[in-house]
Amino acid sequence: MSDQLVFDVVRLGHLVGLALGLGLAIYADSRFLGTITRPVSGHRLLELRRIHRFVAASLVLLWLSGLTLLVLRTGLDPAKISPKLIAKLLVVGLLTANAFVIGRMALPLLSFAEGLIFHELPLIWRLRLGVTGAVSAGSWISATLLGTVGAFKAMGAAQLAQWGAAVMGGALAAGLALALLSPVLRLGIFHRWEEKLAPAGAV
Repeated sequence: MSDQLVFDVVRLGHLVGLALGLGLAIYADSRFLGTITRPVSGHRLLELRRIHRFVAASLVLLWLSGLTLLVLRTGLDPAKISPKLIAKLLVVGLLTANAFVIGRMALPLLSFAEGLIFHELPLIWRLRLGVTGAVSAGSWISATLLGTVGAFKAMGAAQLAQWGAAVMGGALAAGLALALLSPVLRLGIFHRWEEKLAPAGAV
């Protein structure tokens, strides 16, 4: 097997891990957002735990393929390690740490919240869930951009840090807004949607 073929196979595995993780994270976020209008159910919790296991598997694939690509591309020569490669390692490291937090903190919190709607949770719980979800979303978006946008290859560390701060800052702002404003959202926009979708004569 030629070196180029090995590289292509490993790179394909890396892209599969990235696509799988991003897709599952988006789906998990959509299921989590459903708790704004509906109580946390046992079925939803089971589904989120299952998704979390698959996300963890995708992270393992990202680490294995990513470190292999790092060796193939650079030979571990520090002079060949670009700011973009360092940024990728930092992002995947953040994703891994956040996945650990989700498994140890976020999912148990949701288990305690079974039968409740998101806005009924204590504020500190909502903030923790909002931040972990935001870090997950921001990190997966950053990983996708780093893996697909060619312009990042020529950027220095400062420029990449600015992009990362913008993406993560936007995600955190959205997560905090969701945690703080969920009672308003529940009583306002989503309540009106429920009225429109409710069957005629329903209480």
